[in-house]
Amino acid sequence: MGFAIVTLVVCMLAAWEWGQLSGFTSTSQRVWLAVLCGLLLAAMLFLLPEYHYDVHQPMVEGSLWASFAWWIVALLLVLSYPASAAFWRHSKVLRLIFGILTIVPFFWGMLALRAWHYADNHYSGALWLLYVMILVWGADSGAYMFGKMFGKHKLAPKVSPGKTWQGFLAVC
Repeated sequence: MGFAIVTLVVCMLAAWEWGQLSGFTSTSQRVWLAVLCGLLLAAMLFLLPEYHYDVHQPMVEGSLWASFAWWIVALLLVLSYPASAAFWRHSKVLRLIFGILTIVPFFWGMLALRAWHYADNHYSGALWLLYVMILVWGADSGAYMFGKMFGKHKLAPKVSPGKTWQGFLAVC
């Protein structure tokens, strides 16, 4: 339960940050957004029949499938940027929905990965979680360093001007 609470707090911090991305500039609005996110996740967490965050639980599985669909849509939005920005730029509601579709599946993905084969070995899921984090951090850092040293061709200059094809290919 401790891991779930820590992950919930991380998600509340993510909601706080997403509030700024969504156009909420006042501190009180962002605090309310973080609190509402925490309450939503806590309610979802305690609606499960038991402390069992298996990927095959309908709430978890549905969240992860929604995430999969969202990341396909997000990829299309990025590929069509800046034209796609006309669709979401002036809508706080859409940007909040984007945040929900990012934060909620992250929460369930973290808990499901941590609970992986928990009955057989209490550390199995934790090791997988650590492996994924090291892989992501290593790939991100490696792409950054390789791109800084050898990057000549911009990957997506309108989206993220610092990213290069050389950095991307180095971590593939």
